[in-house]
Amino acid sequence: MLKHRVSIFVFPVLLFLCWYLHNVWAAGLVLVIWILITTIGSFHMRWNYHVVAKHSNKTSEHIAITFDDGPSEFTEKVLDLLSETPHKVTFFLIGNKVDGYPELVRRMLMDGHAVGNHTFTHGKNTGFLNKTDLKEEILKTDFKLKEIIGKRPRFYRPPFGVTNPTLSKVIKETGHIVMGWSIRSLDTKIQNPELIKNRILKKLKAGDGVLLHDTLPQTLEMLPGLLEVLKERGLQSVTLEELHNEMAYR
Repeated sequence: MLKHRVSIFVFPVLLFLCWYLHNVWAAGLVLVIWILITTIGSFHMRWNYHVVAKHSNKTSEHIAITFDDGPSEFTEKVLDLLSETPHKVTFFLIGNKVDGYPELVRRMLMDGHAVGNHTFTHGKNTGFLNKTDLKEEILKTDFKLKEIIGKRPRFYRPPFGVTNPTLSKVIKETGHIVMGWSIRSLDTKIQNPELIKNRILKKLKAGDGVLLHDTLPQTLEMLPGLLEVLKERGLQSVTLEELHNEMAYR
C-alpha cells in the first residue's frame, strides 16, 4: 500500500510533469487522486498510510478483543462477564474518565487484562490538533494512568482511527505503539445486539483484533452471546500484549 512519505514525493513529481507538458486536465486528475488517497488513508487506519499500526497477527491461534472509550457505567459489568471466562481483553481508556473509576482501572490489571491510551479527551477535533496539543493529549493520559496503576502504557489507539502526519511525528517522540483492529463491530452505529454479534462472527478468525466499546448497552447485551460462540469455536481472546508479543507498559 502507498505510504504518505512516498506520496509526498511521487505526486509533486507527477504534477510538475503535467505542468511541464502543459496538460491541465492530467494535473487536475493527479491532484484529485492525491487528495482522495490522502483522505482515505487518514480515515482508514488499516492502510498504514500515515503510521504503521498493528491490526492482527496471522501467526497467532488467538484473537484480541478490545474495548474503546471507557471507563463507563457499563465497564464493571463487562469485567464481571469476562471474569467468568478465560478471555482477556485490552481497554483503551480516555484520560479524563479514569479519575471517576480508579478501582475499575486497577481491577482491569488485577483480572489479567491490559489498558492502553485513547487520548485525554477523545475530542472530535483530535485529528486536527497541532503537534503540541496532540502530544499533550497522549502524555496527560499516560501520566494519569501511571498515577492509578503505577506504569505508563505503550499502546495507543487514535480516536475514530484517524491518523495523519502529526500523529506520526508525535508517536516517534513518545514511543507509543499504534494499535488498530481487523474487525470493526460498528457497535456505535448498530443498535441491535444480534446484528453486532453476527457482524463480528461473520469474518472472525484466529489472529484478528476486534473493536468494541464498553460504553454502550447494546455491546454489553451482545457480549455473553459472543463469548459463548468463541467457546464453541475454540477461540480465546488474549491481550494485545500477548497477541503481538509486545510489552504493554514501561
